[in-house]
Amino acid sequence: MKTNTLAALLASLALASTAVSGIGVTPAIAAPVGDSASPVAEATILPTEPPAVTPTQIPATPGVEVVPSAPNSPTNPPATEPQNDVSGLDQVTAAATPTAPDAAQRPSDGGAVMGQAGQVAPQSSAKMAQPLSASSEPAVGEQPAGTEGKPLGLDVSGWQKNVDWTTVKNSGARFAYIKTSEGPWTLNDYFAQQYNGAANVGLLRGGYHFARPNLSSGSSQAKVMLESGGGWSGDGKTLPPALDIEDNPYVSTDKTNKCYGMTPAALVNWVKDFTSTIKASTGRDPVIYSSYYFWQECFGSSNAFANSNPLWIAAYYASSPWMPGQWPKYTIWQYANGYADQAQTRLATFPGDQNVFNGTMDDLRELASGTKKPVIGLIPGATVISGKWAGDGKTYVGWFKDSQWCLEMPSNTRRCFYFGAAGDKPVVGDWDGDGTATIGIVRSGVWQLTNNLSSLSVDLVQYFGVGTDTPITGDWNGDRKATIGIFRNGSWQVTNSQARGPKVDVSAYFGVGTDTPVVGDWNGDKWDTFGVWRNGIFWLTDSQLRPPVNYVFRFGVGTDRPTTGDWNGDGKTSVGIVRDGTWQLTNDLKKLSVDSVRF
Repeated sequence: MKTNTLAALLASLALASTAVSGIGVTPAIAAPVGDSASPVAEATILPTEPPAVTPTQIPATPGVEVVPSAPNSPTNPPATEPQNDVSGLDQVTAAATPTAPDAAQRPSDGGAVMGQAGQVAPQSSAKMAQPLSASSEPAVGEQPAGTEGKPLGLDVSGWQKNVDWTTVKNSGARFAYIKTSEGPWTLNDYFAQQYNGAANVGLLRGGYHFARPNLSSGSSQAKVMLESGGGWSGDGKTLPPALDIEDNPYVSTDKTNKCYGMTPAALVNWVKDFTSTIKASTGRDPVIYSSYYFWQECFGSSNAFANSNPLWIAAYYASSPWMPGQWPKYTIWQYANGYADQAQTRLATFPGDQNVFNGTMDDLRELASGTKKPVIGLIPGATVISGKWAGDGKTYVGWFKDSQWCLEMPSNTRRCFYFGAAGDKPVVGDWDGDGTATIGIVRSGVWQLTNNLSSLSVDLVQYFGVGTDTPITGDWNGDRKATIGIFRNGSWQVTNSQARGPKVDVSAYFGVGTDTPVVGDWNGDKWDTFGVWRNGIFWLTDSQLRPPVNYVFRFGVGTDRPTTGDWNGDGKTSVGIVRDGTWQLTNDLKKLSVDSVRF
């Protein structure tokens, strides 16, 4: 913007300010309930629209796109190299296609039930797990001790019919595997409801195929799975396809044995045939589901898949599962069927079988996406937040959704935890003035704030505003403590008090109801002031009283989301935008260069 244009703009605003300077108005109290806290009826000072500016597609120099590099593909080798397979079976390369017995018929019901192999596990009974704190993944009573805090899941088939996925998620599930097919047949009449229903409530989900290796080749059964909906896409919510290869449940009808009448060499090559077909189609190595005794006996303890395919181990009511085939670790542990106890007297938490993922929620998302996880990993529908929670004087970014928080931390790491509930509004501030920001939630005008990101105790409760207000926080008086406020239809009402029912200390008009409010110390004087974002333009003021417009500039486009922070720790707040899960931040309100990109 040219200097003479900005001067004219500020002059016009100064005249508007003079026109209302003699109006004496008592600030309105932000009432804790109802709609009695209406904005005060004083003259409204609105930011004047700037001269026409050709929109840029990025917040940097026009024509220069700043795009973060694409994440690299994961390279996660096992922690230890597998020993040589004493049977030598993984050296066999010729695929063996067994002859299907004449009596094989497509099951008329749900077919084989996953988990036959998990009923015999070489471990003792597990102790009941203890409830988790708010900073971990949810826990259930029957999950094995030592897995607390890890994401829980389930697997279902046609036997479970229509699943109440909302209840499943609310009970703590984070992922699900759905049966797609069995042998040469598509075999789950409820697949669409189960597969789509799991995704609709936010679970990561994938499909699994029950192997019948004595009926047709691995390649042909892999194609059946893919045709039945068991493929993979890089949408971030689809887990890689899984192959269920376990004790033959049809011995009485096919007259073979638990190993399907096949040698270890033939079974190894059948699985190779299946997995290579899946990978050629999807680009992903399938998960292999099996059990210790079955694999050691029927596959001769082959290590052919230990370096390539994630292991889904079945071991019910065990303290910890044994690893077959020289896999260094399990990826998923199926620790129980539909019952919480070995005596099968108490129903388990989820329908179908009970599972736990061996890692964090970030690791599970990485398994689904097939790429290394981003540092922050903004998810759809999340609220963008920022704050100085690392205690190093710099602002970091993060997000909140449905009680989950994920905060960027130093050294390209992040910290995720749970605090609050779905529908809450997140806030960030240094409530106790110790130099480290913490968090809080606002629910229908009730503020619940914590001073400790580890204990996540509710240390401060305040009543201020109503449920439709936009909560804001800042250090309004320069005392190094953040306090609260609200933005309502262009009205700013803030308090310097941390009393349970605080009074309004500052009331001002700046912006209109459709603007997005932003807060910051734009000039570095230790006092936070106001600003608004409107269609890609920031309007900022250095004053809390009858605030003039001190800065007007375009940074981004109307579909972006604004964010603010002291990104480089120089004591001045600057701005940024979030677009398609990527933060583009500037350190200078004059240069407006993109100085850092985060995702």
